[in-house]
Amino acid sequence: MSDTYKNAREQVRAQRNSRRAGSKCPLCERKGLPILPVRLAVCERTDLNSAIPEVPPSRVQELTGVTLDKSLVDGEKQSRTLSENVRKYYSDATGSSVTKYVLRQLRPGYLYILDDSATEPFNWFAYVVTPDGMFYQFSINGTPPAPEEAQFDCGGAPEEEKSHKALNASLVALPTVENEGKLYFAFTEHPWSQGHLNKIRNTSQVRDQVMQEIDLKQWLDNQEVPYAFGVDDLSMVAEYSDGASGMEHEFWPTQPERRLFSREDISTAMDHRLSKADDRYQGRGLILVVKDELGVIEELNAYRQQPLELMQEFLGEDGSDNRRQLTVMHAVEAFKENFRNTYLDSTALAEDETEYLENQDAAYDAGLSSIEARISDARANGDENALLRHQRDKEQYIEIFGWRNNALQRNTQSRMAQADNKLADFSQEMSDHYDEARLSLFQNGTPSDDWGGYNGRVEIIQQLVTALDEDYSFWVLEHLSTAAKRYSQEDADYYYGLGLSGLVASALSGGIYSSASVYLWSELAKDLDTESSPIGRALFGNMNNLRNRALQDCNSLSGWGYFDEARLKEWRSEFMSLRSRVENVAAETLEERYQEAVSSLIEILGGSFSALAMGETALEVMKATAEGDGVSAGAREHGMTALPSLVRYLQLVTMGQADMFEDSAELPIMERLHLKKKDYYAWLQSLPQQIDTVRRGHPRSQDSGAMHYPEGSGGNFSLDTLDGDGTLEIVVPVSMSLGFLNINTGTSDGASHDDQNKSADIARSSLKTAGDVLDAMQVHAATAKSLVTISAVIALSQEFTKTGENRDNLKIFGAFVAFVGAAMGLTEAIVKRRNQAVVSSGGTPWGLTSHRRWVISAKAAKYTGVFFSLYDTGNKLSAAETARKRGVPVEITGNYIQATFSGIGIVAGLVAGWQGVVLGLALALLAGYFASAYKALVPLACSTWLDRCFLRRVLDNSGRGWGQIDPFEDANHEMSSLDMVFRGVTVDLLWGNTTIKQETERDSGEDDIAVLPHMRAGTGTSSIASGYPAIAIQEELAGAVEGKKIKIEVTVPDLDEMELMIRLRSGEDEMSAELFEYVYKKDLAGELVPREDSAIVAESVMGEVSKGEGLYKISLEKDYQNSVVYEAVSLDVSFNNGRGGVNQKRDTFTLRF
Repeated sequence: MSDTYKNAREQVRAQRNSRRAGSKCPLCERKGLPILPVRLAVCERTDLNSAIPEVPPSRVQELTGVTLDKSLVDGEKQSRTLSENVRKYYSDATGSSVTKYVLRQLRPGYLYILDDSATEPFNWFAYVVTPDGMFYQFSINGTPPAPEEAQFDCGGAPEEEKSHKALNASLVALPTVENEGKLYFAFTEHPWSQGHLNKIRNTSQVRDQVMQEIDLKQWLDNQEVPYAFGVDDLSMVAEYSDGASGMEHEFWPTQPERRLFSREDISTAMDHRLSKADDRYQGRGLILVVKDELGVIEELNAYRQQPLELMQEFLGEDGSDNRRQLTVMHAVEAFKENFRNTYLDSTALAEDETEYLENQDAAYDAGLSSIEARISDARANGDENALLRHQRDKEQYIEIFGWRNNALQRNTQSRMAQADNKLADFSQEMSDHYDEARLSLFQNGTPSDDWGGYNGRVEIIQQLVTALDEDYSFWVLEHLSTAAKRYSQEDADYYYGLGLSGLVASALSGGIYSSASVYLWSELAKDLDTESSPIGRALFGNMNNLRNRALQDCNSLSGWGYFDEARLKEWRSEFMSLRSRVENVAAETLEERYQEAVSSLIEILGGSFSALAMGETALEVMKATAEGDGVSAGAREHGMTALPSLVRYLQLVTMGQADMFEDSAELPIMERLHLKKKDYYAWLQSLPQQIDTVRRGHPRSQDSGAMHYPEGSGGNFSLDTLDGDGTLEIVVPVSMSLGFLNINTGTSDGASHDDQNKSADIARSSLKTAGDVLDAMQVHAATAKSLVTISAVIALSQEFTKTGENRDNLKIFGAFVAFVGAAMGLTEAIVKRRNQAVVSSGGTPWGLTSHRRWVISAKAAKYTGVFFSLYDTGNKLSAAETARKRGVPVEITGNYIQATFSGIGIVAGLVAGWQGVVLGLALALLAGYFASAYKALVPLACSTWLDRCFLRRVLDNSGRGWGQIDPFEDANHEMSSLDMVFRGVTVDLLWGNTTIKQETERDSGEDDIAVLPHMRAGTGTSSIASGYPAIAIQEELAGAVEGKKIKIEVTVPDLDEMELMIRLRSGEDEMSAELFEYVYKKDLAGELVPREDSAIVAESVMGEVSKGEGLYKISLEKDYQNSVVYEAVSLDVSFNNGRGGVNQKRDTFTLRF
């Protein structure tokens, strides 16, 4: 027997020495037991692969307990039911499944076979699986070649001979196995080191854990053996099935010359291998099913993202008609929702009125309970007279005092009914400004659209993504840890351990897509601080000693404690020592793998755990609304608990990159800060722009102007500020906190930090953070992204669980999501997540093939579930806040936040685009969030936006809408203007003809305000009583035309500090004569008043400054002779949010006569 295995060694040596084309190749022509290794794979149920045989359930059970037809609801497995509509996408789908198990040839990697009966060291057979599915045998004593580098010496042979050898190399052949012992086998994507091979061979417990087993004697005796199929079952293998014809590109997309072989071809090749074997072996070729759990997880992970292509195809490219219609659809929804919310707020009862109604309700309940108690006593005593008397008392009580019962609830219901009526009027007014019928066709489809437009596609995608996400989640839960155990945990194998880090990152990429993967990530979070955690192992390169020390050091800290400088330096030494023990790997190669694998893992964990924690927070906030109780921090689940641990692990892992080995390296020491919310908000808001600036190399031009009304009659500046004076606590690296430390520093008398310096500090800190996020060192960059993300989630979760107004928290959440979109790189495919290609039996990783083909298409991989789930969370937090303010509970189902793809969630990332992200408008298309986070609409700005949008109602051949104003130039401009319809700094201008008699006299009866082009003829009032003036207000004034009366009204929010300048000029050019310039200022604890250096002008001339709820209004009225303002006047407006100019807005409005 030993000679036989020596011959196997000689076969490898002969392969290296053979160079003559056409010579006998002992590697391809080897004799022995022929084995066709295959893997369990998953494919979609489409027409294209309907003829590919499905593996019988009884054989599937040998490899997995996941049946691909179950739902995961609240962590429980349940039967799944799918609608017939899914057949539009997966034509071969069943009522419960959209995928099926099939057998495929192995994908690129390494196959190891251990013959337990053979003599050491010749009992190992090692093969590289090449990208075209051939097996290249190599010696375990040498360096394993990479799959794409393994070369056969038949490149110059004739095509027929090469094809013959390719057929032979599609099999492995073990030298005759007369001892008929047990074979152990395993597939890995990274090679095993010699030390790991020896450990497996010599330790039966390890061998049984990482390898499969087949008893050859039982198989030869025709007993049913797990994992084994016979030659007669070749038709079960996809590549040799009846459905394989014409599928070459699907099986081997990177190998255009690779042809498919027939069952007869492979059967003949097997017989040839057995030509010298004993008679009992004849015709006994073995098909061996090798476990490849990560391969299945990869397939399902890609499949769950593929249905998004359905929406991608429907929406088209950036700027397409359908994308712009979608923007209009969500804008209209946001306008309606905001109008309804504003009406309900304006009609809300005062606090004392609410208390009165609550007391009346309680008194009614007490009185009724007293009567019912007497009724019960009378019934118990058998006193019929008393029973009748008390029942009459109850009827009279209800008749007289019934108005007290649920008075508050009935008041709320009445206000909501009134709001619905007002909303109907408002919607009718809006429909005059956009093409409602065309939008309906977009939403519901044309008669020829079988998919049912946008809404129909959303419904189908929802079902498909949920089903596929459930299959994926089941597989990760059951098999990820098992697959990870195949890799060595010894220090010398650190390079291969980092390979596992990349594999885990790739398996978990995409994040949360439905409640199934919410449960999955909740389980991963729960196990993060355990020895068995696959994430914990992956973070530390699968090194057992490193992982155990990390657990020990983390457990030594308090719940919210972090590592100090001394401990981090110890870990630097630990990583340096570990790297020194890695053999046969260049330092640069090791660092490259570390950067690629660990950075991907960090980014995925930071994003997914943060999304999970925010989802848990949203669920608890919604539950509190439904139950009427405060939110208990202890009620939140594992996501929030995992975040502090993850921060600590990131501190340690960062010390493992080479640039941290220098004494001058900037250590990731964490700083705990208490900040004003408005300062933190300004910092978060600035990050997307700063990231964009660093990427581009120069800042993008910013539009700080206003949404202009028709004919220069005014406009509205977006002014995204916070309303309150709250504070919050964040934890960030010291390198990011420098500016914040200065912000928190006060002078000896307690005065606040100078605003000019504050603005500079925020800009300096955000620019430094942007630089960190885009650092060339991938681990450093990923850590920076994750730490900003995690710190924001921890802070926001604490804030949302407090009682009180959440409008500011919603705005901070919006700025946070904008940062996530800019930093996480939505448009980057996951192609560097692994060193060895993760492919579908020769397919390219993340191929771009259409979803209707069989090869995995992860074109949609860039639309990360992290971003989508945060969108979904924003809507849920908004709904909870709205419900809290209305006193109406939200409906809650289940114990896990239902992070499903809403219609908005599916397309938000597709439509927002980089322009929207850069401008901080990541949530601009979310009707619920957008409507609740911002204050009331500015009606004329709203109608102006609709008049300029893609679906504007065109009045004539000019293509313009009401007011004859030009439409938006493009989709980006259209979307970036959305926030300008909400109340910010609003300017209203009216002019009229007047007779100027005396400057000190005014005869309003002789004035006449001119009709502007955007007004409706023949009307003199606003359009509806709700305050939505689709037309400008028209005043009845009369008089000779000797001059012009200019009415100016500027409304600004009531901020802590601000400065407003208004300047009126005669004419349109910048050099035109100045008529006046007034400056108004508000300091801390003060009111908005004319600035001191404006005292040369009497305050009475500067108009009236009045204060309303949350705003100031400046009203001016000026008369000028026609000789002074002959054709036009220009009003310059400049607004600063404090002296630092953090939120500076300026624009010019021109009135032409």
